[in-house]
Amino acid sequence: VNSCKVNGTKFTKKKLIEKQLNSLFQAKTLKEILEETETICGKLNRFGIFNDLGVNLDVPKSKILDNENEVDIIINLKEKPRFWARTGTEVGNNEGNLNASLNLRNPFGTGETFEANASYGLCYSSPINGNPDRVFQTFASQKNMSHKIYSSFNEFSNNIGFKFRKISPFGSSEYGYVASWRQINQIGKDASFSVRSEAGNSFKSSLYYRYIKDTRNDQMLPSRGALFKFYQELAGLGGDVQFVKHEAETQWNIPLGKGFVSLRINIFFLIIRISLSSSLRGGLLLPLMNSRTRINDRFFIGGPLSVRGFNYFGLGPKDGKDVIGGDTYWSTGLSLYAPLPRLADKPIKTHMFVNAGSSILLNQKESLSENVNRLIRTPSISTGFGLAVKFSILRVELNYCLPVAITKTDDVKKGLQFGVGLNFM
Repeated sequence: VNSCKVNGTKFTKKKLIEKQLNSLFQAKTLKEILEETETICGKLNRFGIFNDLGVNLDVPKSKILDNENEVDIIINLKEKPRFWARTGTEVGNNEGNLNASLNLRNPFGTGETFEANASYGLCYSSPINGNPDRVFQTFASQKNMSHKIYSSFNEFSNNIGFKFRKISPFGSSEYGYVASWRQINQIGKDASFSVRSEAGNSFKSSLYYRYIKDTRNDQMLPSRGALFKFYQELAGLGGDVQFVKHEAETQWNIPLGKGFVSLRINIFFLIIRISLSSSLRGGLLLPLMNSRTRINDRFFIGGPLSVRGFNYFGLGPKDGKDVIGGDTYWSTGLSLYAPLPRLADKPIKTHMFVNAGSSILLNQKESLSENVNRLIRTPSISTGFGLAVKFSILRVELNYCLPVAITKTDDVKKGLQFGVGLNFM
């Protein structure tokens, strides 16, 4: 590499770009140059401050006759607007809300972002030492969440904290601290004693660690690859909430028959791309210092995104009509996906599935084996079939579900079930 020129950096500081280019001058072959250029463009993209990136390779004009083995590299960038406002709808796992936000991108020229939104949240993020794969964030937010769909209360919280995110070839790791003042309020007039006893304030001060490794070819409707998630939280660094929490999820997606199976129907041949998906999730919440677990820290499972064939958070412990969550759970699923005829290249698939899961409150008077036995001996199981459709920002499912094993506390949803979200079992 004889030289590298970068065009289009009006606000971005020179030192940020230079740090990304250092390894480029170590490349000695054309293959190495192309690989390093691709890596650098990937890093620049991950800053989130550029719209378009283009790369040109050229022979140095002054050395055409002297050395034919040197190249000049020209990187053309287009910076995104520094300030913008937006309104819209956020869609999550069976949740949605209207929002408005003001954003400031790259305010100091080194890849920072600042966002203020109408849900009373602030978040400031900055790449460490000009590296987009090492990001430090501070945040503050205020949330008001309604749980009335499945339990008779709302939750209001004020949160402040910081986190450090690191991306490597081995996955994404995030370390963070959160201080949260929570309030269980707006208790329903028919609320159970379990919900009423949770009313009032609590203060949680916790450290957490999150790890994600995702090799799937599509995050919402994959046909190959694997996902592994792991989450740990330790609460009790001050405040009146003390616990240790573990949660893990794994998913494997395998194309069958090298991706194709040939089926004969009458005189027509259909080539159908079939894939198998298996998922497993589990969690454990243990109270510390002779404390108790709280309803807003427990696990809630069931519904179209986890164990289909049951209503939203319809599995696990209940008191009357109120779902009160579990201290430990497991859920698993096996799905077979195939495209519709003549729509093989479209993001719509048919699928058949089997789901199972269980959730319990731990009994401190029982032994470990007795608690484990209660967790695994009476699983809730469902099967069914339906359609899965991927849109640009979410996945939609319409399924016919048939619960085949239930417990007395399960909230069953037999027949058609509709689901909207990002992360399905």
